[in-house]
Formats: sequence, structure tokens, C-alpha cells
Amino acid sequence: MVLKIGNFSNELGNLTFFTTFNISGYLSLISLPKKLGNLTSLNMFDISGCLSLTSLSNILDNFSSLTSLDINEYLSLILLPNELGNLTSLTTFYIKGFSSLILSTNKIGNFTSITTFDINAYSSRKLLLNELSNFTSLTTFNMIIVMFKHKIIAK
Repeated sequence: MVLKIGNFSNELGNLTFFTTFNISGYLSLISLPKKLGNLTSLNMFDISGCLSLTSLSNILDNFSSLTSLDINEYLSLILLPNELGNLTSLTTFYIKGFSSLILSTNKIGNFTSITTFDINAYSSRKLLLNELSNFTSLTTFNMIIVMFKHKIIAK
């Protein structure tokens, strides 16, 4: 079952059977309700274009079956939550349109099932090849319009 919603309500927490949750483009969304964490059957979560959202809160803890996460153009996000590292079933991760996001190894290093990793317009930190070494199932890697603040020295 697919849910695309414009207004949140407390009833969301009771909809544990949802597999797809798409709130892309909800420009005025400031925070996610904690009851969203009750959607334990969720396998696709799309919050792309939620420009005012500042945190993913602690809702990712219960998304153990999540296979696809799309957080494109989530401009106010600076740090990815620690819970992101627990998404070991994740196969597709889209993270585009950020200018100041800090991406740390401990948050993406457990993505051993990942097949598609799409990271675009990323400028605040050098992505190390070591971080990708655990992505043993990776088949598609996109890194476009990247501006590093670090100098690249070739010998």
C-alpha cells in the first residue's frame, strides 16, 4: 500500500502495514511525528524536497525492513542521524541537493546490501573510497556536481 500525505495526524502510528511512505515536496514540514516510527513494515521512505525539515528524529530506529531511502533536497539537514547506520537492509540510497551535510563513515559503513548509492551536489566533505569498500553489492554509484573544499594533489 502506498501513502502520499499532505497533512499528518496521530492516526499514522496505527498504520503499521504501510510499505511505502512518500511525503516528497511537503515544503512546510518542520518535523516528523514520532508515531511514524511505528510503520515497521516500511520498505520505501521518500522525504525529498521537504526543505524546512531539520531532523529525521529517532524514527529510523524501527525501519529495519527499509530498502529505499530518498532524502534529496533536504536542504536544512546538516548531520545524518546515527540510526542511519542501522538500516542494514537498505539497497537504494538517494542523497542529493545538500551543500553543508557532513557524511560520516559510521553512518554509512554498514550498508552492505546497498546496490544504488546516489550522492549529488555534495560539497562539505571528501567522500573517501574506504567508505565504499563495505558496499560489496554496489552496482550503481552516482556522484555528480561535487565541489570539495579539499585540494587534490596528484603525483
